[in-house]
Amino acid sequence: MKSAFTLTELIITLIIIGILVSLALPLFTRAMESTRANEAKAALEQIRAGERIYRTSEGYYYPHSADHSSAEEDEATINSFLKLFLDTREKDWKYKVDTDTADDFTATATRTSGGNQGETVTIDQSGPPFGGTWSP
Repeated sequence: MKSAFTLTELIITLIIIGILVSLALPLFTRAMESTRANEAKAALEQIRAGERIYRTSEGYYYPHSADHSSAEEDEATINSFLKLFLDTREKDWKYKVDTDTADDFTATATRTSGGNQGETVTIDQSGPPFGGTWSP
């Protein structure tokens, strides 16, 4: 006697697999979005650390009118002045650094792709972990 799967058994197996995938997909998507947000936060922490070092040597935060405009949006230029290694090939986020005075700055990451396009995350000179808050 030959043993084999019936069509009904195969269909039920495919339905169960489909249900499991539909349950796991939203969790995977949320995990990916969380990872992308953490990438931006890590880059903003790099910028904050670079700004603190820059201010120690120059006496003001970058970009300042002595350097350029008071808003710098080119990652390569930010890397150059703050001596950072932000990934210039990164296309999920666009980074911008603004200064109002020599004593403060705001770094912003704006989402450029994906479902949360346009979302921003900001940090300032007193940002985490030493005070301040993340501003999504």
